[in-house]
Formats: sequence, C-alpha cells, structure tokens
Amino acid sequence: MKLVKASASDIDDVIDIHNRHFLKCNYDDYYKELNSEYSTFLVLKNQNTIIGYLVVYILFQTMEIVSICIDDSFQHQGYGKFLLEYSEFLAYKHNCEEILLEVEEKNIHALDVYVSFGFGKIHIRKNYYGTNRNAIIMKKLVE
Repeated sequence: MKLVKASASDIDDVIDIHNRHFLKCNYDDYYKELNSEYSTFLVLKNQNTIIGYLVVYILFQTMEIVSICIDDSFQHQGYGKFLLEYSEFLAYKHNCEEILLEVEEKNIHALDVYVSFGFGKIHIRKNYYGTNRNAIIMKKLVE
C-alpha cells in the first residue's frame, strides 16, 4: 500500500469509488482539488489500483475532511482508519486546532468509526442529502 498525492490520471477511478458511495459528482469536482491552495488530495493505492482517497481542506487552524472513502472490496481492513490517522497527522503538522467533517446520518458504520476516533456531533443539517437524509457535522480537537 502507498498513499500518494493524486494526479489528473487518478480522478476517473476516484469518481468511480465516490459515485458508488455518495451523491454523484463529476471530473471537475475533483480536478479543482488538485490545484487548490487549501486542498490536500491523496489516493491510497494497492500496487497500481486506487482503493481509497482522502480530500482535506486546511484553512487557518481548522482542517475539514471533505471526502474520505475506501472501495467496497477493501473496507473493514483498517484502510479507512489509516486515512483518518493520516488526516490527524496532517492536522497536527499544520498546527490545526480542530478537524471537522460531515457524514450522512444513516451511515451508521462511518458514524461509529468517527466516534471511536474522538469526533463528536456538533450540528445537524436537515435534508442536506435530500428529503429525510440529514448530515451530521462532527468535530475533533487536535491534541
């Protein structure tokens, strides 16, 4: 396994993983992350196959996990936790005081993982993902 900075040639694979788990996105949604001064866009590869990705924004003393996902066949093997741990490392390295993220309320597995990492619920965005599909905003202080 290796975690590397994403390139334009990785975007189609990232979109494929993203669209199987979240609301649909397109090439431009991820392409802009490659050159944003606030964005860190990484892919997790098993040999040459992308098995997951992480996009974070760092602005002042706050990191936001914008998108994090592991492909279905590689879930429940610790790779998502590895990406979360790496995001914590980045937050610490950039002197962030907190990490924010949002997750769909019905994504119980992800909520459980985030809580186990010390994230707490701070807000609910009603119908954010559609009717009766709320987003939970979570925060963790960087120690």
